[in-house]
Amino acid sequence: MSTTAAPALYLPHLIYRTRDTLRVPVVVISAAVFPVMVFAIFFLPFMDGTPADQQAAVALAGVAQLGLMGVVSTFLFNYGIGIAEERKAEWSNYLRTLPAGPGPFFSARVAVAVIVVLIAVVPLFIVAMAATPVLEPFAAGELGWWRLPALIPAWILAALPFLFGGLLIGYLATPKAAVAITQIAFLPFAAVGGLILPVQAMPGWLNAISEFTPARPGRDAVTALIGEGSVDMLNVVVWLGWLVPLIIAAVWAHRRDEGRRFS
Repeated sequence: MSTTAAPALYLPHLIYRTRDTLRVPVVVISAAVFPVMVFAIFFLPFMDGTPADQQAAVALAGVAQLGLMGVVSTFLFNYGIGIAEERKAEWSNYLRTLPAGPGPFFSARVAVAVIVVLIAVVPLFIVAMAATPVLEPFAAGELGWWRLPALIPAWILAALPFLFGGLLIGYLATPKAAVAITQIAFLPFAAVGGLILPVQAMPGWLNAISEFTPARPGRDAVTALIGEGSVDMLNVVVWLGWLVPLIIAAVWAHRRDEGRRFS
């Protein structure tokens, strides 16, 4: 295949991947509904006892960390379960034998994950704007409006450990096992990592444990982006401490899978 023909493969792969994802709407619906439910159940009642001048900051932190939770969920389930299922599909196995390489295939999956994330955060923003003064700091000029769109790449970067964790699960587990493993991994990491409860509501001992989970550095980074808290060296070390081994493990699992099925 010529190098000039290869770019033309990206769009067909993206269209195929998008249709395949939307064919099972529960993926998009769950990614959109779960953060809204958590915001309504945990953050709105917590704000009742919050001073009026702090409510916007609490609401913003909630949107930032719950948006990250949506990205984490998308990465884990899209890659963990999706790749495990594709490894058993004859069509996917056939695509991997073609000379186009992994670029179009992997890029389409990343693009669809980003699309699902964008769809998921819209209802969260709508509920937050309707029920809280979440936009007051921006309207008052205390925060720049650029911070809101900047959340999207920040969420993706913060959730990278879960992307490679999903890849690791997908290349090692069977489809049924991948469903169980991703569910078991998602809820504890999201809860202890500070993505569900407001961090202010955590007991001291749980907050200390939270600092070393893969979700907490990302949570602190995205909330710092909207003016709540800051990122310290511990966040960076913990984030890299999870990301680097997971990248190495995911690459190993991919090569192991390629060697077992295509050698």
